[in-house]
Amino acid sequence: MGESPSPDSDVYRALELADGYLSDAEHVLWKAAAESGHPDLTTSIEDLTQEMWTIQQQLQDIQDSREE
Repeated sequence: MGESPSPDSDVYRALELADGYLSDAEHVLWKAAAESGHPDLTTSIEDLTQEMWTIQQQLQDIQDSREE
């Protein structure tokens, strides 16, 4: 019988998937901010995008810690 992947491998794969989804969401938000005709809405979307960048950096830090 083959060995099943370690739980850690599954966790890191899930983090990679989450990072991909966040990248997609970031792209959608960036486009929405660019197309918004309302300055307050544009600012709110840009603020949300920056929060997503923070989350993406945290995910990257977790993934980098795996390599150490």
